[in-house]
Amino acid sequence: MLENSMGNYIKELRVAKGLTQKELAEQIFVTNSAVSKWERGLGCPEINTLPLLATALETTVEELLQGSALSFDEPLVEKTIEKEKNSPLPQTDLKAQRGKVFFFTSSILSTAFFLMIILINVILNLDSGLSGVLDIIQPLTVAWIGATSIIGFIPWLFFYLMDRYRMVLD
Repeated sequence: MLENSMGNYIKELRVAKGLTQKELAEQIFVTNSAVSKWERGLGCPEINTLPLLATALETTVEELLQGSALSFDEPLVEKTIEKEKNSPLPQTDLKAQRGKVFFFTSSILSTAFFLMIILINVILNLDSGLSGVLDIIQPLTVAWIGATSIIGFIPWLFFYLMDRYRMVLD
């Protein structure tokens, strides 16, 4: 049925433009028998031929596929526009997004700080040989590792609890 409605529409547009099947076929680089088959509903244009056919017939590919000119039902269009105006827009939770960015940033910074402390410790202990480089567990190093862990854990805990609380409310 779709092929026949498309074929009838192609024929209608071709006749309205005053073209013969052969003239249309030459414009879109197919045979006149192909155009005849389309118009009789025995086949459809190939997908790569549709844009050429639409241009030659001064229509759109959508209209060709539909088999008729697209008509806009004014009440339906107005009703759809009104519905879109009245519907709430999807609310993006900016606070949650900011929180995730803050958490990610604080995690990166605390990790970088942690690695920097280890690097400083290694550099300071280079003069005492290999045993000093491997001896990372020193009181100052342990304190800095603990501090950076807490700095990274606090935002994570805050946003984890905030997400859990939001899920309970939803």
